[in-house]
Amino acid sequence: MLSAPSAADAETVKIGVLTPLSPPGATLLGQFIQRGAEMGADYVNAKGGILGGRKIELIVEDDSGTPEKGIAAYRRLVDQKKVCAIIGQVHSSVLIAIGDLSEKMGVPIFSTTASAKDITERHLVSQFRTHAIDPDRASMWLRFIKRVRHDWIFPTF
Repeated sequence: MLSAPSAADAETVKIGVLTPLSPPGATLLGQFIQRGAEMGADYVNAKGGILGGRKIELIVEDDSGTPEKGIAAYRRLVDQKKVCAIIGQVHSSVLIAIGDLSEKMGVPIFSTTASAKDITERHLVSQFRTHAIDPDRASMWLRFIKRVRHDWIFPTF
């Protein structure tokens, strides 16, 4: 479990950003997520911070879209950087691989685009996502395709 924060840690709220910033991961998504997190932290900090005026400090780690690097980066963020939460996970395979570790270490991770149904089927208390699961997305697309005119999707020129 987490140790009590030191006096220096109490100055900021440390949030990890664990996302793919190098190949073979989805680097463009990772860059968007990192920039979005920076914009969010800047906005909150400009408004006076959180938790009694504490500023958000982002600590970014690259998982390269691979489970092995994701696990190592999660450990670093929790053990060495002392983050209180982690955001930005893209790849379902990485989030699934981190599952047991996040349960053991107790630091929540919030996914941006991971969508495999296995993520929520495990009912882990430390993992969250903001994205629909794959079966729901597939069903929605199929309903959409059936409703539109065939020549709208496949126009003839």
